[in-house]
Amino acid sequence: MSKAKLLSSDYYKFIMSGNAKFTIKNIKNGNRFTYKVAAPKGSDKDDPNVFYVSVLTSNDNDNGYSYIGFIHKKKNVFIRGDKSKISPDATSVIAFNFIFNEIIKNEINNVNLEIWHEGKCCRCGRTLTVPESIESGIGPECSSIKLKKERKK
Repeated sequence: MSKAKLLSSDYYKFIMSGNAKFTIKNIKNGNRFTYKVAAPKGSDKDDPNVFYVSVLTSNDNDNGYSYIGFIHKKKNVFIRGDKSKISPDATSVIAFNFIFNEIIKNEINNVNLEIWHEGKCCRCGRTLTVPESIESGIGPECSSIKLKKERKK
């Protein structure tokens, strides 16, 4: 399945779902980076304290990711990790920091930015087939699970 462009209104929800892989493209200069944002293994995907952020650094689209930092859930901020082997000055780190901390969490519509998901659910990883799910990046079952838990709060 080909990649699908996310609506800016879905960026934050998609990224914070616990198993998101996506490509960010700068329309002005054509630069792009592919990231993975995931809840720690063994955690409750609906309530982790952190989400680990990795960037694709090799030709292996499934396993070629390198850790760059984490999103602290309570502070709602991306922080470059001390254990990252990628320099804080690397364009991929600077780009994710800016895109998450300035654009995505503040829901700013940036016309020079596109985010494309890989056609799989950002929570469970299943291939998406329902057109509305392809557009939002989350399948109907996972979407309803999140809604049920949000309603209980």
